[in-house]
Amino acid sequence: MKEEKEGFSTAISLYDSSIDLAPKLAKIPTNVQERWAAKANDYKKKHIVSSLPFTAFVEFIGDQTTIRNDPCLRTAPTVIENNLFSTEA
Repeated sequence: MKEEKEGFSTAISLYDSSIDLAPKLAKIPTNVQERWAAKANDYKKKHIVSSLPFTAFVEFIGDQTTIRNDPCLRTAPTVIENNLFSTEA
């Protein structure tokens, strides 16, 4: 079991560089990319490191999905959303 965890950790550690993370970042919305940049900057200052562990990115994405999917945290529908669901012809 310990060997499996070490192998998994080694595989995940391959993503611990901004080069390997870039293709994944390109797939998320720009506003979330900007939030990630701010979070990454804060993390690097706090921990005095040059790159972040992949686990920090996973945690960030988890937090963002929780925020996005929590009905209590949603803002009012946008004009576009209102037009999509309008019953007027």
